[in-house]
Amino acid sequence: MRGLAVALGGDPAAGLSDLRAGLRMKNDLDDRLGVALAFDMAGCCLVMLGDAAGGARLLGAADRARDYTGTSLFGPQHRLLRGVYEAQAAETLGDGLYRRAYESGAALDAGVAVAEALGDRPAPALGDAAPGAPPGTARSPEQGGGAGSGQPLTRRETEIAALVAEGRTNREIAERLVIAKRTVDSHVEHILAKLGFSSRTQIAAWYTQRS
Repeated sequence: MRGLAVALGGDPAAGLSDLRAGLRMKNDLDDRLGVALAFDMAGCCLVMLGDAAGGARLLGAADRARDYTGTSLFGPQHRLLRGVYEAQAAETLGDGLYRRAYESGAALDAGVAVAEALGDRPAPALGDAAPGAPPGTARSPEQGGGAGSGQPLTRRETEIAALVAEGRTNREIAERLVIAKRTVDSHVEHILAKLGFSSRTQIAAWYTQRS
């Protein structure tokens, strides 16, 4: 709420920073309703800051998160506020590009959407069908990296992979990072899926080789 107030008060950059802090907490608590609201408000901030495509992606991600929880927008004020920035993004991009950005956001995996909203993972350009992979990306099967999806690990996932490589259990990682164990469980599952691995030993070997 503070992030939204700051943004509407004329400082969307500072508001986005507050919203990202709130999103990180809501995600660690596995509060999907809170995550959806943070996506919405962060998307509005991006539109205010001139990133209409990034904002549209987060609005799409917000609607997917709400579908997952079976909830709706928070009343007429929420609808009105979101509608203003949806219209602004659509006017900036044009209806076709807006819809494309929105739908690409709605198709994002929850973890990837959170990483984008936090700024841990850059959003691809609208014209990119397969954006270049930054450091931390799973290698292709031909490169010996497993049959992963080719998605890059987020900063948090890389941090957790490093702790897995140290031989720490998920509970120990949770205590080290001061987050819920189930959040660590989810991150480890995402790491395995992205790298195309089936065991923690493979994560440890991959991280050690990468380091």
